[in-house]
Amino acid sequence: MIRIGQAGIPLSCKGRTNKDGIIYTHTVLDLNAIELQFVRGLYVMPEEEAAIIKEYSKENDIEIHVHAPYYINLAGDAEETEMSFTKIMRTAQMAKGIEAKTLAPLGTLFEASAWILLDSIIAELMKSKGETEESMQSRHAMLE
Repeated sequence: MIRIGQAGIPLSCKGRTNKDGIIYTHTVLDLNAIELQFVRGLYVMPEEEAAIIKEYSKENDIEIHVHAPYYINLAGDAEETEMSFTKIMRTAQMAKGIEAKTLAPLGTLFEASAWILLDSIIAELMKSKGETEESMQSRHAMLE
């Protein structure tokens, strides 16, 4: 099924919360997808709002996508790298909590830089979760 939606809360929506945006998208615009934008700063969605969004999107067959923060730098100094990693992780946790289908973008349009960024994210995740390359490979499935 092709999904059609908008990025962010529509300007015509009187409420300015993500919950208002998803309800408006469905009831007024009659669309079946939305991109929730967590693009500025370190946004934290209240658990109650996340539960409402997750339930409403399931009941009404609305596909949710999440846009990560714009300002991410995993190649900066230690403080900047830590803050960027925190932004990515919090956004990913929120995306998981509302069962978003995708989380994007995480970096640049240039392929080589994007792969380096993803490698950095994976390395930081492995470190924070106490994973080793061997433990990850033991759970890896080849789909080729």
